[in-house]
Amino acid sequence: MSKLVYRTIISNEKLHAIDEIIRLFFDEICKPDKTKLTFVIHEIIVNALQAYERHKVLSTERIVEIRLDLYLDEVNIEIMDYAGGMQIDKDRMARQSNENQSLETNGRGMLFINHFVDEFTWHTHEEGGIMVRLKKKVQKASDYEYDVI
Repeated sequence: MSKLVYRTIISNEKLHAIDEIIRLFFDEICKPDKTKLTFVIHEIIVNALQAYERHKVLSTERIVEIRLDLYLDEVNIEIMDYAGGMQIDKDRMARQSNENQSLETNGRGMLFINHFVDEFTWHTHEEGGIMVRLKKKVQKASDYEYDVI
């Protein structure tokens, strides 16, 4: 079992550093899936940052908690913010996914997330933000065959 728990204050300037931490974690445990999973987490953090900005939360209080667990061949991801919630219509997202329509700028990230993981749920938590839960079956790095050139 591999685990990463990371709590930080988020900002546009810190996004790259957070991406690197996530990428390094996935590089060690599930290299074939690391790009998609890093993208998924990045999108969720960007959404949290936008929600913090919409709600005019002080930059020093823009906290996000990331929990990554690998157990056997499944990665469980939990991301929690305190930004007041997401403004997304689940029915609209499902329709667009089914109809394969091109999307305006809002909603595309959520559509990709839905496509890149096996399970995607979220709910408002009692502290006033969103808890996102994701699951993805992965090929573990130890099972992956590397080509040596």
